[in-house]
Amino acid sequence: MNRRSVLAALATGTAALAGCLGDSDGENGDDDGVPTPEPTPTASPTPTPENPVDLTVEAVTVAPQVVMLDTPDSIATYGGRDAQFLLVEVTVAEDLAPADLTLTAGGEEYEPREWIGEGLSLYPYGDLYFATEGETGWVAFELPKPLGSSSATLAWPGGSDDLAGAVVGALNREPTSFDVTVDAPEQVPADSPATLSVSVANTGDATGTFVGALNRPGPSIAYTPETAVELTVEPGATDTWEYSYTPDLEDAGAAFTFVFVWRDGDERREIGIVEPEESGSDSS
Repeated sequence: MNRRSVLAALATGTAALAGCLGDSDGENGDDDGVPTPEPTPTASPTPTPENPVDLTVEAVTVAPQVVMLDTPDSIATYGGRDAQFLLVEVTVAEDLAPADLTLTAGGEEYEPREWIGEGLSLYPYGDLYFATEGETGWVAFELPKPLGSSSATLAWPGGSDDLAGAVVGALNREPTSFDVTVDAPEQVPADSPATLSVSVANTGDATGTFVGALNRPGPSIAYTPETAVELTVEPGATDTWEYSYTPDLEDAGAAFTFVFVWRDGDERREIGIVEPEESGSDSS
């Protein structure tokens, strides 16, 4: 077969193939028989938040419980044995809802607790952050104890902050137990300090932070919050915390009570107020 015959045969075969392709499309008589290539998918760029927030992390700490109001005039501890709180102090230059902050750890995402107890004061740190422009305040994330993650990231619109290794290490502590002993004098002279002493022994196998709250009824007030305490105690060790209150001279003859509460108990110590001792009298 000569070259001209070969070219003619190829042309005839190509036309026949085109006809077969056209027939396979059924009703689509306009199809030219050439397959349309599928578009190649492209990766979408990471979206940039429309309104990134100017937020500064001022401080970060870990506490197994938090101390807040449980009535309008008393404080208590909040948080179970298998829970803990990450407390983050932030300054926000514009309005930002607390729920717009998140903490990611171990594949889980956590939002801060907007309400704990009966108020906004987080003893002894300050007030909870409450979505006010230019405000500095604390956000409290309630987390499992131990956290069970080697890293944790705080995020907000347009920004994020990886927690320091020491903070993550504290979040991964196992729960522990404490023995608590509370002492105070039975009476005190007016205008002299009465000292409450709290001894805390860590009876567990892990370093732990003991959290307590102190209230005071009397001598001239029905009930008032005094302060909160946090003690970090090594396993097998004991630490002591003291707090003093000085009644006024006009309180002689009255009494007041130290009411100390923690997660596993409470102790009350009533202290009578006596007349101040005579001093410096001239016997000549």
